[in-house]
Amino acid sequence: MQRVVKISFTLLFGLAQIAASAQQEAATWYFGKHAGLDFTNGSPVPIRNSSMFSFEGCATISDQNGQLQFYTNGTRIWNRQHAVMVNGDSLHGHISSSQSAICIPGPQNPGIYYVFTVDALQHASYGLKYSVVDMRLQNGLGQVTQKNISLIPDTCLEKITAVKHCNGRDVWVIAHTWNSNQFRAFLVTPSGVTVTPVISNTGTFVGQDLNKMLGYMKASPDGARLAVAYGRSSTTDFAELYSFNNQTGQVYNPLYLPSFSTITNLPLDEGLYGVEFSPNGQRLYTSAKYEFGINNETKSLIYQYDLSNPSPVAIL
Repeated sequence: MQRVVKISFTLLFGLAQIAASAQQEAATWYFGKHAGLDFTNGSPVPIRNSSMFSFEGCATISDQNGQLQFYTNGTRIWNRQHAVMVNGDSLHGHISSSQSAICIPGPQNPGIYYVFTVDALQHASYGLKYSVVDMRLQNGLGQVTQKNISLIPDTCLEKITAVKHCNGRDVWVIAHTWNSNQFRAFLVTPSGVTVTPVISNTGTFVGQDLNKMLGYMKASPDGARLAVAYGRSSTTDFAELYSFNNQTGQVYNPLYLPSFSTITNLPLDEGLYGVEFSPNGQRLYTSAKYEFGINNETKSLIYQYDLSNPSPVAIL
């Protein structure tokens, strides 16, 4: 059965964490049901020319000057003319995967982009894969030159994020495998994607409950922390905050953040799903939905954690 999740504000942040800090690469967002926002002039302006439909995960990438390059829901890639890019179909993400795709500019390789994808829990057999886009082809409209290259053949959670390496050039791409507490970090360099990951076994073992596949993984702007939401169930959901070493790729020092159902008396419709850090990295936000009123309408519920004092007791 198709899982339908309403688009929440955190879903807009489908770009790689690195793109958010790089000039105008995050100036345009396409998401949801043919929706979009243009941040070129600093304030969001609605745009309605998108060809994309996605229940959840999506990503958009522009160049350093803010010119749209392409956007994707993890199964198709559309070029700036809103047509499916040459060879840009049948990618192994899913329109109902929390973070179906993420776009990484190739370090020191102008015009080369890597699109990493993770599948949805309905299938979950594709694992983590990546495809290569060369924007120098098709008169600048781009072409997928390599597609669905497997990095993790095992089932992955619907979560993926990227962190700039401490050298300021390379990029870590991080995923989490199913039936494990294992993070795998792959380094993207000028030579391409390093296929041997840095493996970290840390935090809560995630398996059995398929809802734990759902939710976001995000990195703090300074690359020192990761936050992960586990699950849509309003009774067993939780999040975890980790430290991340952006030199070695290691994930460590987990802090368990309890379910919304244990910290609020609101009638939750769905549990934790979205996570995001503030621009200065001193606040962490998590989101869920709750029901209210006689018609059981739903509203978003957002929690803020103060990270300025890094001790677990202070954060909790």
